[in-house]
Amino acid sequence: MGTVLEMTVRALPVLALAVLSACGLGDRGTYFKDAATLIRSGLARDTGPVDQSLTLPEAITDAVPGPLMVGVFPERNAKAAMVFLGGNGTVTSWAAGGGITIAFDDGVLTATRGLGGDLMSADLDEVKAGLRGGGQAVRVHRYLDGEEHLQARAFVCDYSRTGATVIEDCTGPELGFENQYVLDSRGRIRESLQWIGPQAGYLRSAPIRDR
Repeated sequence: MGTVLEMTVRALPVLALAVLSACGLGDRGTYFKDAATLIRSGLARDTGPVDQSLTLPEAITDAVPGPLMVGVFPERNAKAAMVFLGGNGTVTSWAAGGGITIAFDDGVLTATRGLGGDLMSADLDEVKAGLRGGGQAVRVHRYLDGEEHLQARAFVCDYSRTGATVIEDCTGPELGFENQYVLDSRGRIRESLQWIGPQAGYLRSAPIRDR
């Protein structure tokens, strides 16, 4: 699975056809396809480390309309353009190509699909309060086990802040992790490093364009 993901996300534009058909871009889709072809040909021979900066090539940002994010998967040496799929209340969903989707709740990672070892869902109410107000919170993650049954894992998280950066230090019975969030003056998450799970590892992400 790691090899498939690396090839899919490294090339950036594989999300093109699914997103175009879902979003109905019309003539603008031509520009997206041209950008996809250009970038695929430029990166197909690249077997070295992926650029892990939170930026995207202009061929992507110029060609794709609407909200756009960038995601970096450090453990998998992979990077993806993440195109907005839709929202429901405080939750937004993004397509990262190859059938991979990512969901955030007020900027906090709440679910993934298509990565392998996906975060199926998360309880984040206390986490969102802790990010803005500090203190301690409990977060609950749910993953599928080998028999496709949901298994819940609870973590106790402590929060500290230096300037605009909030550190979330979480500990569970078997393992722990650290997330990092950069907040703007309105308390919105503008950049983050968030743990998906023991198999999928971390996701670094940032918005490229809000609309």
